[in-house]
Amino acid sequence: MDTNKRVSLKTKIFLVLLVSNLSVILIIGSVSYFSKRNALKEQVEDSLSIMSEELADKVDRYLDQRLADTRAIALHYSLHGLKSTTSNQNRILAQYLRIYPFYDHISIINTEDIKIPSKTEQSGEKNKIWYLPAMKGRITSSDMYIS
Repeated sequence: MDTNKRVSLKTKIFLVLLVSNLSVILIIGSVSYFSKRNALKEQVEDSLSIMSEELADKVDRYLDQRLADTRAIALHYSLHGLKSTTSNQNRILAQYLRIYPFYDHISIINTEDIKIPSKTEQSGEKNKIWYLPAMKGRITSSDMYIS
């Protein structure tokens, strides 16, 4: 009977130590898992943030280049000379539309009419934000959108 008590006491001590060690391992493992998960999540968020900033910069550069294109087109000498007729202007603008395929529409607005060689029909031109400044003689460009 004395042996059974010893075995029983040894077993109880062993189980207590085993459970305490396993609980420590479980706690350390859980803390490690959650900290690694949070670190990985932060790393992914940082990477996505950097990628979105780079993409936004690329889009801004692209739109800046297109705005420079439109200003160059607007200042093109053959569009404004005394010998410039509507048909010549339309021909030149149609050439620009072929050269710059990412434009759907290029217009010249003057006090007499609107010339519109375009790939798509535009309506309500006089309601556009850029119409009035253009009528005052300023070179303007409508907003550019990436579709």
